[in-house]
Amino acid sequence: MELIKNFGLNPLLLSAQIVNFLVIFYLMRRYLFKPVLKVLKERKDTISEGLKAAEENKLLLEKTQAQEKEILKKAQLQAKTMIDETKAQTLQMIKDSEEHARTTTEKMIVDAKAQISKEADDTELKLMKHVSMLSIQILEKALHGMVHPKAQTEILEKAMKQLSKKAN
Repeated sequence: MELIKNFGLNPLLLSAQIVNFLVIFYLMRRYLFKPVLKVLKERKDTISEGLKAAEENKLLLEKTQAQEKEILKKAQLQAKTMIDETKAQTLQMIKDSEEHARTTTEKMIVDAKAQISKEADDTELKLMKHVSMLSIQILEKALHGMVHPKAQTEILEKAMKQLSKKAN
């Protein structure tokens, strides 16, 4: 210990610096070196995969160019056949579409007539209820001074029952 002091070193400061160095070394190793090495390895793998893929693509391109000529010949023959088939299918589709449109239009007309009939019935029912209410109000005002209040109530109740039977 005395030897260390003779050199002008403070043992406490030296040990603190060693601990700091070890902590920084550990943190750099864990959080800096590993991720950097991982990124470098991934980059190396990506580059090697890219070179390998480029070689494969070059061979594939050569094969594809040879097959292209054969495919073009076959495609021309198939195109002629497909054009003829498409014309026939188009004519059939036009006929089917016309039939579908005709059927849809007829269904829409039937639905519209049914809806109009329902709305007419609903409107008629509303009108009958409104007329019934007006009739009761008119009868109530007409009977107001002419008959006894108890008789007036009985007449109004009978009138409401009759009107409700007619409305239903």
